[in-house]
Amino acid sequence: MAHPPFQIEANFGYAAGFCEMLLQSHDGTIHLLPAFPEAWPNGKVTGLAARGNYEVDMEWKNGELTAATIRSRTGKKPKVRISGGAVIEDLSKESRIKLEN
Repeated sequence: MAHPPFQIEANFGYAAGFCEMLLQSHDGTIHLLPAFPEAWPNGKVTGLAARGNYEVDMEWKNGELTAATIRSRTGKKPKVRISGGAVIEDLSKESRIKLEN
């Protein structure tokens, strides 16, 4: 039996895998660059959706987060983790991350 040339599940899964390398939000915390791909030392992404009704833009250089904007559609302040570090609950102490309501 022949398979169709276009498998939509595989295409969506592939894109979701890329997004999961850049942002995860499974445990109530937004984790930025959790499984950072070394092949992408510099980059930028905009409009990633995080659980809790957040939207995230971020940039990185030499494998390090340089800037992030988190937009809260509910007015809540998220907990954030950066690439394996501790959870940041007070974003005012983290200059690289800007919160917008």
